[in-house]
Amino acid sequence: MPLKTPEQYEDNLRKMKFKVYLMGEEVKNIVDHPIIRPSMNSVKSRCLTRSHRIRSMRS
Repeated sequence: MPLKTPEQYEDNLRKMKFKVYLMGEEVKNIVDHPIIRPSMNSVKSRCLTRSHRIRSMRS
């Protein structure tokens, strides 16, 4: 099932088990990490919101 909202995108990321290293240290929580969070917010606001608007226009 495709994601419908930016909040669902964030919730999905929280549920996934990523193994991420940043500057040599493991990042346990990528969603709330201060360096990763701005990039994640950008994806949420640009891609997911735009796709939601397009779906709304088609309905």
